Amino acid sequence: MKFFLSMILCSGVAGSCLEPFPMTDKFYDNWQSCIIAGNEESIEKIKELNTEDFNQYKFFIKFYCQEVEVEKINA
Repeated sequence: MKFFLSMILCSGVAGSCLEPFPMTDKFYDNWQSCIIAGNEESIEKIKELNTEDFNQYKFFIKFYCQEVEVEKINA
């Protein structure tokens, strides 16, 4: 089994989130490496967002890792 990361951008002001964005360009060998990548990617995405918008809309990022069978990756 492998894992892939999905990220979700949310607004604390609107009280809603966008649809999850699956990041299927990279697969992780285990749960821990996927969770570490989720934290690291979250920080990078936050840095890319416009500071004024980020603060105004109180953006935050959620993420989760999903397990997938290796055969489905290679198909």
